[in-house]
Amino acid sequence: MDGEMAFAMLNKLFPATIEHNERERFEALVERLRERRPEVYDEEAHYCLDWLITNALVARRYDHVPALAGKEIDLWNRVETQLAYHGQLSVLVEAMRLAWPQVRRSGAIVPWGIGVAMWGTPEGAMAKR
Repeated sequence: MDGEMAFAMLNKLFPATIEHNERERFEALVERLRERRPEVYDEEAHYCLDWLITNALVARRYDHVPALAGKEIDLWNRVETQLAYHGQLSVLVEAMRLAWPQVRRSGAIVPWGIGVAMWGTPEGAMAKR
């Protein structure tokens, strides 16, 4: 199994598990992929994390979100808005605390993007400089 095949399979299963209220079953499948084929999981991790975070938010398991969202900055940008909308500010603060060291050291994020990650907008990031 390669990353493309894993994505196709999980992308088809995700809406089916939602329809049948089997989100935990989907999460178990993702975990099984991560354990048995870590190289394949790593190829598709950003999609898997997106699905897992969606499940955690829907199930109101907000405490699961910080560990998941801190792994992908682009994914984090969407999740922080969702957490704020749902009033989960303590979870948001904890997730930012966990993610900040990785964001700060990242060579893959432009400097103004690091500011946006912490201050919300390019203007806010520039004002904090």
